[in-house]
Amino acid sequence: MPRAMAYRQSTQKLYVTCMGVDLMLELDARAVDPMRAITRRFQIPRGPTGVAVSDERAVAVVWGQFDEQVAVIPLGGGNTKTIDAYQGNQSIDAQTALGRDLFYRSEDARITFDGVACSSCHPDGGEDGVTWSTPEGMRQTPMLAGRLHGTAPYGWTRKQGTLEEYIADTSTRLGGTGLDPESLKALAKYAKNLPTPPKSAAVTQKLESHELFDRGRDVFFAEGCGSCHLGGPGTDAKSHKVTPDGGTSYDDEFDTPSLTRIGLTAPYFHDGRYRTMDELLRDPSSKMGSTAKLSEGDRNALKIYLESL
Repeated sequence: MPRAMAYRQSTQKLYVTCMGVDLMLELDARAVDPMRAITRRFQIPRGPTGVAVSDERAVAVVWGQFDEQVAVIPLGGGNTKTIDAYQGNQSIDAQTALGRDLFYRSEDARITFDGVACSSCHPDGGEDGVTWSTPEGMRQTPMLAGRLHGTAPYGWTRKQGTLEEYIADTSTRLGGTGLDPESLKALAKYAKNLPTPPKSAAVTQKLESHELFDRGRDVFFAEGCGSCHLGGPGTDAKSHKVTPDGGTSYDDEFDTPSLTRIGLTAPYFHDGRYRTMDELLRDPSSKMGSTAKLSEGDRNALKIYLESL
């Protein structure tokens, strides 16, 4: 999982730090596909989220966020120097730190058979914007950050009561051999405490129009949206049939998801059928409310309210 990159002009080399394996790769920038032209690998502190290169001094400097260490790597040869930057303000406990390591760890056969990490589909707890083909049908990757507390059961159709149960089942489905109970608890704890993404400046600006925001909130509850999406961000902990008549459908009922930061999580619906929120709100065949019958003004206000959640 590449997270940072720097370029050295004199040698035409790229230096890419990779989460999950905690490596810095040296790539030949002249190659058609530099990721297939790895010339060297350097072991670096865990959680590498930044890299800088001094061409003149022939060194790379890498920041390892998880270990809170800086690695100074001589590119001409020699030993890497590691500088401890810990300031005595570690904000997470040992169990959460283990969960964080597992969330970003790739090439762990206990989690998946193909080297994929949790963060591959849920980058920093978000979602990859991909709708995947599965044996159950098309399934959209949901956002995790800020959405897991109080939203059990988990899974679009699996109705699993605990996050540990859901993670274990997901790992099995992805061909993993399975995590031990301690690791499952740690991973679930970390996922539950992923911080909610901040609201964008664009959303904040829209909220300054209190009239539209208040109108959208009134429409949300008047149309019955709040009966399933409790209070807006919450859920009713139930599953519902939401596939339209005459369209592709499955026998399953689908879990009510949290709407927290819904504006960041297109496409929409369990199968990603709606590319935008406008498409969702305008579809007359949708069984999720009757927003297509609303006036243009009410739909716009509702969209603004939803994007505020």
